[in-house]
Formats: sequence, structure tokens, C-alpha cells
Amino acid sequence: TTTTTTTTTIASGQKAPRDPETGELIWKRREVHAGRALTVSTVEWSVADKAATASSVLEQYLWDKETEIDRFRERVPLANLVSQSRASPYETRDWTQGILDRFAVTQKLVMIPECKRQDVGTLLYPRYDARALAKKLVEQYPTLPALSVNCDAVLFGGCLEDVTRVRESISSSSSSSS
Repeated sequence: TTTTTTTTTIASGQKAPRDPETGELIWKRREVHAGRALTVSTVEWSVADKAATASSVLEQYLWDKETEIDRFRERVPLANLVSQSRASPYETRDWTQGILDRFAVTQKLVMIPECKRQDVGTLLYPRYDARALAKKLVEQYPTLPALSVNCDAVLFGGCLEDVTRVRESISSSSSSSS
């Protein structure tokens, strides 16, 4: 018997490794404890060494996202995040209900436009302004059930502040038109 290994070509041309039996993608977790300790005066911290090499673009992306999430957790612990979300002046919106309502009326696929600076490896807006883009989309399509704001910094060049900017832009444009 012969065993064949199925691979998937990723954008960079690297092959993503797959399990020969199940065909599922394989990636290894990044080394959490890989690093060296640095001390300056009374402050000590760890600096990660780039010892491990990702086997595919997907694996590298996952490692980058893990690192980003770890940094967010260090900056804002879960208890603080929960209290900040409860104290937020913004209302929680059920965006799924708007989509379901639109589909019930039209019986057609409901499109949700997305605000993002770039697609993977391709700059879409050199002078990206999430606020202006959202305002333009709402003016062009006044009955949008939802608007997506991609705040992923690693692949799409966004940030969490884009969500706030878009929300304020849409709120101000809807209040000025009524």
C-alpha cells in the first residue's frame, strides 16, 4: 500500500501539512516559554526568541493571533474587560435579527458590506478612513441590516478604534438625516 499526503497551497506557495489519515490541517502550537530573560535595574521581562519556524502561512497567522491575544490579555484582564463592557454607553444590537428580517421580506441572499483597510496582502484603501467609508455605505444603501468592521490588525490592517469610529459616524449620520 502507498500513503499519499494531501497538501494545500497557501498564498505564499508553501504547502500546509495535512494528516495523511484524516486529511486535516496540522499546525504546531508556538513555544510559549521560548525566550530569554532581560533585566534592567529592578525590572525583569522575557523577550521571545524566534526559534520556531512556522510550517505554513496559516500556522504563522495563528501564532501571530495568539501573540496578539496574549498582549490584549496582559493589557486588559478579563475582569476589567467585563466591567468595561457593562459600563459601555453603547447599546448591544442584535445584528442577526436585522439580517433574518431582511431575508424574510426579500427571500434573497443578504449582503453585509465590510469596512477594512486591506485584504490579505492587498491594500484596498491607501487613505483608509473607516468613518468616511461607513458613512458612504450607509448613504448608498440606507436599509443595510448590518455593517461589518474588520478590526484585525495582522491581516486586514484594522484596529478596535475603527469600530468606535464607524459606530459614531453611523449614529451622527442617522441623527442628522432625521
